[in-house]
Amino acid sequence: MRRHHTGRTPLLPQLRRQALTIRLRRLSCAAVALVAALALQVIALPVAAVAAAEVLQVRGPGLLQVGDRNRSMPVAISCLDVEAEAAPEATEWLRQELPRGTRVNLRPRGSSDGVLLADVTRLDDGSDMAEAMELAGLARRPCTEPA
Repeated sequence: MRRHHTGRTPLLPQLRRQALTIRLRRLSCAAVALVAALALQVIALPVAAVAAAEVLQVRGPGLLQVGDRNRSMPVAISCLDVEAEAAPEATEWLRQELPRGTRVNLRPRGSSDGVLLADVTRLDDGSDMAEAMELAGLARRPCTEPA
C-alpha cells in the first residue's frame, strides 16, 4: 500500500499488527496455564506418594510401629478386640499381612496414652486390617460403624 501525505500509516498493517498481538497474548496465557498445570502435577504427585505411612514393626496383636520419612509412632488398630489366648496367633498373622515396609493409610480415631488409634488400610490392595482380622477369626470388632 502507499503512504498518503497525511503521515499516518495505512490501516491494514495496523490491524494486522493488532491481531497478531492479540493472538500472541492469548497464546501466552494458554502457555502459562499449561506450564502451571504441569508444574502442579510434578509437585503434587510425589507429595501424594510420600504422604502414606509404612509399617516399621508389628509389636502386638493390634499394635504397630508406623512411620514416614521423618518420624515414627505407635498405632493401635481401632475397634479391634483380640482374646488373650489368640494374641500370639493374631500377632503372627499380622506380621505376615503387614511385613516391614508395607505402605498403609491411617484414618485416626483418637489416641490413648501416646498411642494413635486409627483404622489401618493397606494401600496395595485396600484391605482394612481390622476387618481382615475379623474374617480370619482372630478378633472381634466391637464397633463396626465408621467414625
